[in-house]
Amino acid sequence: MRQDAAPELDSCDAPASPTETAPGVRRALRTDMAKLAGVFLAAVFFMQVLGPVIVLSILSPAFRAAISSHSAATITAAMNDAMVKNFALANFIVVVLAASLYLFLRGRRLVTTDITTTVPVGNRWALLGKTPVVMLGAAGVLGLVAALIKVATGYSIGGTENKLIGTMDMSVLGLLFIILIGPFIEEVVFRGAIMRFLMPYGVNFAIVTQALLFALYHMNFWQSLGAFVFGLVLGYVAARFSLKWSYALHVLNNGLNMLTTTTAAVAIVITIAFWLCAVGAIGLIVRDRVSGKPLITEGRSTIVAHPFKVAWTQPFFLIVVAVLFIIGLVINVVVGH
Repeated sequence: MRQDAAPELDSCDAPASPTETAPGVRRALRTDMAKLAGVFLAAVFFMQVLGPVIVLSILSPAFRAAISSHSAATITAAMNDAMVKNFALANFIVVVLAASLYLFLRGRRLVTTDITTTVPVGNRWALLGKTPVVMLGAAGVLGLVAALIKVATGYSIGGTENKLIGTMDMSVLGLLFIILIGPFIEEVVFRGAIMRFLMPYGVNFAIVTQALLFALYHMNFWQSLGAFVFGLVLGYVAARFSLKWSYALHVLNNGLNMLTTTTAAVAIVITIAFWLCAVGAIGLIVRDRVSGKPLITEGRSTIVAHPFKVAWTQPFFLIVVAVLFIIGLVINVVVGH
């Protein structure tokens, strides 16, 4: 099935969801899910395992010398030292190279239409304005839950993220990567390449599936919960408006999170703001529960009945999701302690 030959699903007049799926469409969807899973797994493996070894061996002579020693202890110590000294630069190079693997999925569209596709805001500014409230509100709820868990058990479930970031936020390049560069790359990959690749099978399906992969990509169970909700909001904004707006929200989120690490007073103010957003988000959801239904029904697939069931049961995709979920859970438990 040609990915660019999909029906337009952003119209309120979209036809009803199909009651059954043509065998050819079903095969095309499952084939595309296997292809997506392969590219996603390759990108994650390169970013987490192969890429750091290659890049650090280039950036650090000491690490290159340690590799030639064939001593596991020496190599591990040298790699840790190299990561501390080159963490921001190495991470930047690795993530950019990993993102380039999505060229196999989208070709030149990765850097053209996947980025530039835009639906004018028009008279929908109120709708767009609600999205940061929902996004920050979800962060407030998760932050409150993490705080309650720490009070009840003494375990900092959110501490894993800080340990994984390491020294990234201690350099100018690191801060630029966290606040500006990283969000741009992630938007291009998840709300650009992956979501646009899946959109022919339904907007809702594409938004939720990219959010799932965005969550797994973080390799940290607790952070992944927030990333999933975050990915849903960003996916909706990118699909209904444009990538520039999802990027702006992403920058806002990461910037505020970085500000919480400056002083205790700033952290308290931002935390309270997040909690207020949570109250506001609940109010919006309750108030708009009826009027907001068309925003969901518009995105239903017009060519695939039950796209989630058809796609998410593709064996290779299912294995990739399960393995990365387990790894993220283990990392949260081990690193968190």
